[in-house]
Amino acid sequence: MTQAASLSDRLSRELPELLQLRRHLHAHPELSGEEHQTAALVAGELRQLGWRVCEGVGRTGVVAELGPDHGPTVGLRVDMDAFPVEERTGLSYASTRQGLMHACGHDLHTCTGLGVARLLAQEPHLGARVRLLFQPAEELAQGAVWMRDAGAVEGLDALYGVHVVPNLPVGTVGIRRGCLTAAAGELEIFVQGEGGHGARPHQSVDAVWLAARVITELQQTIARRLDALQPVVISFGKVEGGRAFNVIADQVRLLGTVRCLDLQQHAQLPDWIDETVQGICASGGGTAVVNYRCIAPPVHNDPQLTTLLERCAVECLGRDKVLPVEQPSLGAEDFAELLRDVPGMMVRLGVAGPGRVCAAAQRSFCSGGRRPWCWHCGAHSHRAGVDQGEHLGMNQRRAVIWVSLGAPLLILLALLATNQRQGKDRVQVLPAILVGSGLIISSALGRQRRRARLLSDLQRARTPGSNP
Repeated sequence: MTQAASLSDRLSRELPELLQLRRHLHAHPELSGEEHQTAALVAGELRQLGWRVCEGVGRTGVVAELGPDHGPTVGLRVDMDAFPVEERTGLSYASTRQGLMHACGHDLHTCTGLGVARLLAQEPHLGARVRLLFQPAEELAQGAVWMRDAGAVEGLDALYGVHVVPNLPVGTVGIRRGCLTAAAGELEIFVQGEGGHGARPHQSVDAVWLAARVITELQQTIARRLDALQPVVISFGKVEGGRAFNVIADQVRLLGTVRCLDLQQHAQLPDWIDETVQGICASGGGTAVVNYRCIAPPVHNDPQLTTLLERCAVECLGRDKVLPVEQPSLGAEDFAELLRDVPGMMVRLGVAGPGRVCAAAQRSFCSGGRRPWCWHCGAHSHRAGVDQGEHLGMNQRRAVIWVSLGAPLLILLALLATNQRQGKDRVQVLPAILVGSGLIISSALGRQRRRARLLSDLQRARTPGSNP
């Protein structure tokens, strides 16, 4: 029996409990930074399996380790937070918390991490150390920074991440070398005009009109002023302004997001946006204040680790189930913040049942939410969800079984293979990691202290009865 077959057999026995665990997580979502019950559940499960557990890493994050104290260390990061939308799936295990839902699959990610933990706990001879990072606040693009600052990636030689996607068939994985996701920023614009009576707009400066021009002319200016071969997306999701139907508004607040793939261009965009917005508002007699916050850099998949995971995926699933991701996504992932100090890669897990892959993933429009798990109307939507059999049928049940069974198996094989590789050429790999990270001495010392505290907590976790 091959290693993959042996692991699959063991994980199959865990499947019923993993499915129930995922339903519990889905029914009890928690907002970013408030994942207290989820973190407690994860920590409890890990301790029962014999992992060394440290809670409160990066506020509500959980870090766990298994394996020898010395030698190479490979990590897996999964996220735990939910999204502030009302669930309308009609599932028997739908969210019990009003206005909260696991609309981006993080309940599935948490279940994948715990599946990996169960498999590794049964490994009699683990040749190297494995660290699991259960991260909070991915939806705010802040949790990775919190965990990194707390020392969660210190000492790691490689780090894997995972994310479900509804535009790949269930049972498949998407692999891409290099750039996987976009750099992202948060854009806030205050448009200042001069209020007046709605009957006499010529005696005022209409901030609503100026804001409308800013929204539309920014889109037009992108096409004429920026390189069309370097995609840039600016989307406004919130507009606030005005007090009454017959009063010219004196101020409007716009809140949106900016996405691009090129880091150099991303660094130049704040000044370009500010210049463009100021020009638009000045032409209409108004002014503007533009605030820009960088959310996350691009996720860049390490070529060697990507090749390694691809090999494991072919062994585990077969060549026909390993699909190339042809184009990077303009979505953002704060997993990239963890990759500032350690090489890593993120793999896509397909969860679309047969006939349910949304064609809009290859088009510029969507069907308005009629297809479950559509990338455009599914993720971050009240309709998003992967059913386990009673609502949408067995096709969607396969998706949950795949994430609960196939994904942990795949990730585990990659972790074991990476451990073997790191054990062989650790002498060559580590200097390259240290040089490439560009650490300055002061920050390195700070991270060493945080790493020492984290390891101390993990060491205490070994002692029976201790409470790290």
